[in-house]
Amino acid sequence: MGKSQTISEILKISGVLKSSGYRKIENLLLSGLIFESGKIITKRNRVFQYRCIFDSVLISVKKDILDIEGVVNSTIFKESSIVKMGIFD
Repeated sequence: MGKSQTISEILKISGVLKSSGYRKIENLLLSGLIFESGKIITKRNRVFQYRCIFDSVLISVKKDILDIEGVVNSTIFKESSIVKMGIFD
């Protein structure tokens, strides 16, 4: 959560298959939960790095209630598409 990673690194850590992993990452990008944070230029191509907007997440389940709390860096939050969509005015 706290550092930028390439799609390959994210998929390796999470154990998600490539075929569905790219779709999941695209959905996370579109929803504003991850964002492009940089790029690595190699001899052959450019590889983008991504980062989660959350610094930490706490999930608790009590009976039928799911409670999710997330801590977001204010600078990252302001740049997120979630803010641009007007969800958190």
